[in-house]
Amino acid sequence: MSNSCAPRKRTSSIPETEMEMSRSDKDRAKRLLYALAFLTDCTFGIAAPFYPPLATDEHGMSSTMIGIVFAAASTVSAITCTTSGFVMRSFGRKFMISMGRTIQGIGLILFGLLTFIEDDTLFTVSSLALRVFQGVGSGTTLAATMATVASLFQDNLDSVLATLQSCSALGITLAPVIGYILYQLGGFALPFCLLGVGIICLGIWLNVALPEHTTGYTEKAKLSNHPRGGMLADIRVIFAFFISFLAMFGVQYLNPVMSTYIESSLDGDEIETVIGFFVVSFSFIGASIPVSKLSKGMKHRGSLLFVSLVLMGGSFVVLSGPRILPQSILVVYCGVGLMGAACAFGVVPSLPEMVQAGAEKFPESKEDVNDVMSGFFGASLCLGGIAGPILSGILYDHYDFETGCWMVTFIFWATALIQLLSGTVQFETQKDPLEDKLLP
Repeated sequence: MSNSCAPRKRTSSIPETEMEMSRSDKDRAKRLLYALAFLTDCTFGIAAPFYPPLATDEHGMSSTMIGIVFAAASTVSAITCTTSGFVMRSFGRKFMISMGRTIQGIGLILFGLLTFIEDDTLFTVSSLALRVFQGVGSGTTLAATMATVASLFQDNLDSVLATLQSCSALGITLAPVIGYILYQLGGFALPFCLLGVGIICLGIWLNVALPEHTTGYTEKAKLSNHPRGGMLADIRVIFAFFISFLAMFGVQYLNPVMSTYIESSLDGDEIETVIGFFVVSFSFIGASIPVSKLSKGMKHRGSLLFVSLVLMGGSFVVLSGPRILPQSILVVYCGVGLMGAACAFGVVPSLPEMVQAGAEKFPESKEDVNDVMSGFFGASLCLGGIAGPILSGILYDHYDFETGCWMVTFIFWATALIQLLSGTVQFETQKDPLEDKLLP
């Protein structure tokens, strides 16, 4: 009797759990990751419309302390992102996503209960502690999510990452609006409790959707013979990290000062300021997909990162207004629109560039490369979100909006020149023949 119908042994190097994950399962996991990215980034701005007035009027918190409370989550998230990349092999991505979402969700629910605290000191200390707690959850989840995306969707990493970042941008943009509506409907606790429960529930759903092991770790792939930090020393990784940091820095730079500039210098109002922030987000979303398609066919993505630096510097030249262009709200909208597109060129190709550079250096440690680079990439975004508003406030207090824009322009264009001289900018679009072999 012929044995031609007998099941054949798997010979593929793709991990068995990935091979068994059908396209529909991957699509479902992808949609859940998008939804969680949206909700997670809502947490950073959902309190913006109502927390500062309550903290100031009822508990006497200073503006500086409120700023520290808001920055605490991003600061801790940056640290947690980096450390998570190094320990992910020990705990597993699926577990770290679940743990991070649970921590973040519980932190949000408890933050919503701050309204029942009457003592001013306890309110301040609890606010700061809970934001730190949320930052731990956010950083853990961000690193594990990026690593999961890099592993499960390596064939279209650029486009999945572009959509993921677009969902994040949408969450950041809509968060104040959602927060304001929920606050009007149910008071202080409702936005945080609803968002916290939503994150926990979606996290559980994602935990069911992902395979038991979303990685292809093998004993020989361990980095015991290679220092994990060694893969971060690659010049391409360093530039990708710094440029994604600068891209987020540029966008977040506007947060503390754009409303003041529009209202004081252009006689605008809050609606025009909100429109400006919408223009940033939707120009980023609009540019992300074309950038991802360009990125997918490139051997090295340094040229796209270089374009980001040039465009980001140009956006600040436009924003400098009276020095070159007429002073008007339309000029501001043009500047922030260019900034959103520049951010897409800086953020979307960065993680694929880091993963590719690391995989070329450690081809036997592909999954560890994904983990470490994902944590490093997440940390760059968090650090940019911290540094942008801080430098923006300092420059605005000591100079003016236009002078600050020119100083930031110098940072972007000087970095572009350094990158060009480093030799990491290669203007080509050929498909890397090793790409499919290096990634799992």
